[in-house]
Amino acid sequence: DRSGGSMLAQSLAGLVRPTSGVAEIGGIDAQNAYASGLIGYAGTPEIFHGSLRDNVDLGRTEVGRNQVREVLRALGLWDEVIRLGDGLETMLQTGGHPLSGTQSKVLMIARAIVGRPPVVIIDGLLDDLPADVRQRVWNVIAGEDAPWTLLLVTSQPEVIERCGDQISVRRA
Repeated sequence: DRSGGSMLAQSLAGLVRPTSGVAEIGGIDAQNAYASGLIGYAGTPEIFHGSLRDNVDLGRTEVGRNQVREVLRALGLWDEVIRLGDGLETMLQTGGHPLSGTQSKVLMIARAIVGRPPVVIIDGLLDDLPADVRQRVWNVIAGEDAPWTLLLVTSQPEVIERCGDQISVRRA
C-alpha cells in the first residue's frame, strides 16, 4: 500500500531511518546520499515563507536562476509563475499561498529535479494531479533524456502501467 511505499521512499531518500536494516543508494547510506545531493525527493508539499525561487533551489548555489526557470517551464508551471506578478521572486507563504495545491505539488517535483540528481524519488505526488498535469510532469520525469533513476510511489493504475519495473510494498 501507499503508506508502506512512502516509508520505503522516505528511507531511501534518507529522510527517516529504517526500523531495521540499512537504506543505501549506490552503496552510500541514504542520509549521506541525500545530504550530498545525490537524491531528489518530492513528497508532501513543504513550502516555506520565502521566494518561489528559494523554494525550488533551496539555496543550492550550483542551481542557477535559468535552471529553475527551465524546470518550471518544462513542468508547465512557468506561465502560471509569471502571472503571479513577481515571477521567481514571488513571496510564498508557509503552506504555499498564493499557489494552488496542484501548483505546490508540481513545485515539489521541480525542487527534486532541478539539480539533476542521479536518483529522483516521487512519493505519491502524481496520484492527485489532474490528468493533463500528470502527463506533462510524466514527460519530464520519465522522458528519454531524463538523467536520473526514477522511483515512484503511486496507487494510480495508469501510472503503474507506465513503469518498467514494479514492486508492491506492504507495511508490516
